[in-house]
Amino acid sequence: MLKKINSVKYSWFLYLSAMFLMAGGNGEKGKSVPELKQPVSAGSIHWQNLVLAHVQRYPKMQIEDVYKLLHQATMGSEHAVKNRQSAFDWMQREIANLSPGAKETLVDTLGENGRFARIHLRPYLLQGYDPGKLVEVFLETANRAKPDEWQLSLALSTVQKMAGDGSVPWRPAALDSAFRRLTDRHFPAVHHSEEYRRQYKPAYRVVLIELLGKLFNDQDEPAK
Repeated sequence: MLKKINSVKYSWFLYLSAMFLMAGGNGEKGKSVPELKQPVSAGSIHWQNLVLAHVQRYPKMQIEDVYKLLHQATMGSEHAVKNRQSAFDWMQREIANLSPGAKETLVDTLGENGRFARIHLRPYLLQGYDPGKLVEVFLETANRAKPDEWQLSLALSTVQKMAGDGSVPWRPAALDSAFRRLTDRHFPAVHHSEEYRRQYKPAYRVVLIELLGKLFNDQDEPAK
């Protein structure tokens, strides 16, 4: 059905879907309905700020990278590894092959008042923290985090509007086509683009912000 919607209507579809779910999604009388005269809501500004910050930090990021960013910020860990041993093996392989990459902060919060953060491996290991503890918190995040599709819909519609006014480097038609395909597939997880991986060599784990205390406070003071 979405394939029959033109790009303008599709952008509004994402926005209205998010607003409908925010209002309760059941059409009952007496429910407040968001004012739709101005499509940039407080939530939209939140996602706009996150996207602009990452575009500035990672100017070579592609459409799949901005989608991945917003997917992680709303749906949590896309890998959702349930098997403990597999998660530890993956961490060991990544550490063994870790090469110099972009300068990163230790904790990269995904948005103002966000639920999730990227813990970048290079500064995490450099400061002497335990990779095994990060795997444990990552697994707990994968098992506990609740996906938020209406926020993801709102975030994607915000990026489409930003493309329309030229504040992000992607063509509106290309964003529309990519986001339509991903919506049709019920918001799957995706990998970073080849360009992003080549330029920035990303290495991180996505964790719930509420688990940061468990991640850091339960460890001994890292070696200086």
